[in-house]
Amino acid sequence: MHRLLQLLGCILLLWCTALQVFSQSGRDFKADSLRSLAINASDAATASDHWLSLSKHYRKTNLDSSQAVLNRAIVAAKTSGDGDRQQRCNMSQAALKWMQGDLHSAERGYLQAISYWKAKNDTVEVTRCLLNLGTVNQTAFKNEEAAKYLKTALRLALQADQKLIAAQAAGSIATVSFQMNAPDSVGKFSEIAKQGFIALDDSANLTRVHANLGFYYKELGMSYEARQPYLQALEYLKGSDESGLRGEIHDGYGGLEYNLGNFEEAIKHYLIAGECFQKLKWYKKIASNNNTIGLCFRTLGRDMAAQAYFLEAYLLADSIQNYSVASAALSNLAGIDRDAGKHSLAIAKYRKAVRLDLLAPNPADLFGKYMGLGLCHDALGSSDSADHYLHLALADARHQNNINQIAECHLQTAKRKIATQAHAMALIALDSSQHWYLQTRDPKGMQQVYMLRSQCQEAMGDYLAALCSQRTASAWQDSVLSLSSNTQLLTLEAKFWSEKKQHALELAKQNEALQAMEAERSKEATARLAAQRNLLFTALALTLFFSAVVYWINGKRRKTQLHRKLAEIRMTALRAQMNPHFIFNALGSVQLLINTSAIREANVYLSKFAQLLRITMERSESEGSTLEDEIDALKLYIDLEALRFKFQYSIVVDEAIQIDKIQFPTLLLQPIVENAVKHGLAPKASGGYLKLGFVVVGKELLCTVEDNGVGRGNARKQAQGEAGTRKSFGLKIARERLQLMHRSSENPLKIVDLADVDGKSTGTLVEIRLPIIHL
Repeated sequence: MHRLLQLLGCILLLWCTALQVFSQSGRDFKADSLRSLAINASDAATASDHWLSLSKHYRKTNLDSSQAVLNRAIVAAKTSGDGDRQQRCNMSQAALKWMQGDLHSAERGYLQAISYWKAKNDTVEVTRCLLNLGTVNQTAFKNEEAAKYLKTALRLALQADQKLIAAQAAGSIATVSFQMNAPDSVGKFSEIAKQGFIALDDSANLTRVHANLGFYYKELGMSYEARQPYLQALEYLKGSDESGLRGEIHDGYGGLEYNLGNFEEAIKHYLIAGECFQKLKWYKKIASNNNTIGLCFRTLGRDMAAQAYFLEAYLLADSIQNYSVASAALSNLAGIDRDAGKHSLAIAKYRKAVRLDLLAPNPADLFGKYMGLGLCHDALGSSDSADHYLHLALADARHQNNINQIAECHLQTAKRKIATQAHAMALIALDSSQHWYLQTRDPKGMQQVYMLRSQCQEAMGDYLAALCSQRTASAWQDSVLSLSSNTQLLTLEAKFWSEKKQHALELAKQNEALQAMEAERSKEATARLAAQRNLLFTALALTLFFSAVVYWINGKRRKTQLHRKLAEIRMTALRAQMNPHFIFNALGSVQLLINTSAIREANVYLSKFAQLLRITMERSESEGSTLEDEIDALKLYIDLEALRFKFQYSIVVDEAIQIDKIQFPTLLLQPIVENAVKHGLAPKASGGYLKLGFVVVGKELLCTVEDNGVGRGNARKQAQGEAGTRKSFGLKIARERLQLMHRSSENPLKIVDLADVDGKSTGTLVEIRLPIIHL
């Protein structure tokens, strides 16, 4: 036994050494160094500086970590009593708020900083704040205010010989000038910014300048001119660790390839951009990115892949209340259903998309949704409804002054009149459509107009006029074919440039590989370390082999069974606590109804409670049931609570989930739902809403419980003011069960306090991640 203990001690020592050697490659040494300096700082001022530097370092990769570290910097700065240091922390806080999309807080922070630095007569800091304030207003599309701040920043920077700030201000002025439709200013200030960054050898800002030039050319319709700036931006981007900048550039380049018809290439860049946005948790951009990828797949005829991305974009945008993207994604899903002949499903999605659009600050593409509703109702034979939605589509097209959409409305009206043999009225509608198509010289539209006109005239017996219309349609068809040929030529040219770029990238990769091989040969220390690692790995493998034999001889199987039995006993004990906890709370609810003389509600409550109790008792001895059974039990429980507290609820399940084929822990969500109802919705006077969601994320099942109640902070205040408040054990038991099931350091249960832009509580969101286990 003594020898066995010695052997195990040796193994532990070898493992520790191996972990120290092999973990070096995945560590962030700069972050570790800054953290160590901050923790071991001799005074609060030095600690604040190190925490602030660490926050800026994290800002490139993880905004949550950046915010957490910045909070420590702010506390240390306040402790130091240094006003300048506190103000720099507040400026960093404003920059972080801008990156998180909280533009109001960012603007307020920079305005306070400007007042402070003006009082201190610090021109450099004032200039830096003006530059950032202009960027914030530019993001909020306040172009005139942004231009004012940025031009002031440029003037002050030139006076103070601050070359970096001057170049940054010039680049931002170029962006604002483009938004204000001033192309001459765009070229002028872009060149100033470009020359400034070249003089400073600033590759990061040169990347931004070229990316902006690519974006300008793309928006002006100069797609081929936009390609070169984007390629230069990607070249400058090599070696950069700024995930946000990388994502923005790949997203813009993906849009360029989309405009050129290279949808496969566009998808590649959109996927890279999505990975970058995911690291920073930029959920609005992720939702928009997924919707655009879906459009690419839809254009390529891959409706299954498109549907998956549209659904993901809709669910994410809806969860963060980005109604414009949610509406667009849902409308695209409806289009897939309509093309598949599922008109009833498409109508439901189109209607919900319209409702979401009306919730958005700037409703977009109502025309497409109204037109889709009209075509679906027409296919189902609902003539009145079809006319109603076509009129709405026409009204929206006129409101937007979109000539092509107005012409399309009249064309669809003509088709419906032809279908009902009302040829005279169809000719009137075709006259209107022809009038609008002629303004844009749309050859395809004009061809359709004359084809339908010929059909009407032939049906009315005017054969000579029908022949003339047919010949005119043929002439317009020749124009369509010519345009199609030009488009094919442009597509081939785009493919040529794409292949050329790919070849250049492959050569660059080969060059990098050769350089890496040469560097590897020249580093003797690295070679020695590699040899030591190989030797250590071999010794460790041999040691583990012999230790496994010894461990097996001394009863490995017996100890394994003992540990498994202990885990089962702990899980059984937790379930045993769960059942009486749930039954006690339910009986308390019945008692309250009887005491308030709500006899009818008490009878309904007891009936549902009996069903729920039977389900609970039947599953009390089993660790898991199906997701379908768990949802049925939750519906019964929520119905019981809704009788008391008068709230609404919904349960949303991802269409990809087969609820009868997935194993789910018994009564896991019940205590969480109970907390949401009793501590969130019950104190609320009216308008309570509870939402349960089940979505597949990777190889895990994401379960969400969201309420619009008073929030955890208000619930705690109310609980402190009530005498004899009993402590709830339901959430504690659920958390322990999840920890036993996961066996990992990652927290499987996450609670998020929801709030509006003013910081006022709007409810609570609980997220649970479970490994998917199929029956």
